[in-house]
Amino acid sequence: MRGRESADRWYDCKSPTSSLARTVKRSNQNAAVSRGVAGSDRLWAPRLAQESRLRQLEDSFARHRVEGEAVEPEIERAVLLGALNRRADAQQAFIDILRRAPANFSALNEFGALLTDMGAIDAACRVYSEAIVHHPANPMGHVNLANLLLRANKHTEAREHYETALRINPDHVQAHQGLGAVLSDIGDRAGARNHFQKGFRGNAISSLPYRGTEPPVALLQLISSGGGNIPTAAFLDDGTFLTSVIVADYLDPSIPLPPHQLIFNAIGDAELCEPALEAAARLIARTGWPEAAVTFRPHLQLFKCNSFAIANFSGYALSNWARGRAWPEIRSGGGSWSVVSW
Repeated sequence: MRGRESADRWYDCKSPTSSLARTVKRSNQNAAVSRGVAGSDRLWAPRLAQESRLRQLEDSFARHRVEGEAVEPEIERAVLLGALNRRADAQQAFIDILRRAPANFSALNEFGALLTDMGAIDAACRVYSEAIVHHPANPMGHVNLANLLLRANKHTEAREHYETALRINPDHVQAHQGLGAVLSDIGDRAGARNHFQKGFRGNAISSLPYRGTEPPVALLQLISSGGGNIPTAAFLDDGTFLTSVIVADYLDPSIPLPPHQLIFNAIGDAELCEPALEAAARLIARTGWPEAAVTFRPHLQLFKCNSFAIANFSGYALSNWARGRAWPEIRSGGGSWSVVSW
């Protein structure tokens, strides 16, 4: 089912729709960023909170687990295991839960989200399909399955599930976003804009889970709604960066930006993404950057917000800089990548 996956569209930057996992993984992350991130020797406070909650649950289970009791605390434990990178333990926990409660929607949905994060796309599709069988009127299962079908360029099947979700809930934000992506891919730009407006107006900022043990580098990733984005998963890793994804062409300028240390422009196709690039330039202007720093070319760009510098360089250099917490003194040697400071 995996097929040829696109890497230049907004949905490649998004996590599965998972209410419990979103709460567990992202709780207080931005608040912690605002208190100071890089340069601290302390462990990452939200991770400590996750570890503490996991110990609390496991102590409770050890003291008085009752056969036939509600599985919700066990689902929370499984999600915490996944958030703490104990993915094999999380997978086994979900399997054990589903043996006892095979139709539980939360267990199926969270297990699908875990498998998606692990890259087990075929298995995730099977789990989401099972959720739909047992809960056909829940739009979340349809949207999560559709997102994976869309990644595999299965536009007809994805469209069917997005449209089903919208029949159930005409205001479902993620379904509008996904259907807009389908229509954009098949060339229906007007239809795509209609659904993007419904999906991204007021919802242009999303956060990715952070899995590191130390305070992260807080990063804004700018993308376009209609494709033409640079694939970043190989180097914007979730153990280094706490990433807020901004769909630039639908960002309400009155909405405050999330706390951040870096702004990464992933909008790569100047012809396809002109509205998004213009919006990104306006966004950069809000941060106090000089206009000369806001240049857009179809390759990697990183803006360093606490000094006037702009970088265009490889993911290897970016990751090394982030881990070292020091701005590299790199000058263009005639190659594809360079760092320019002034």
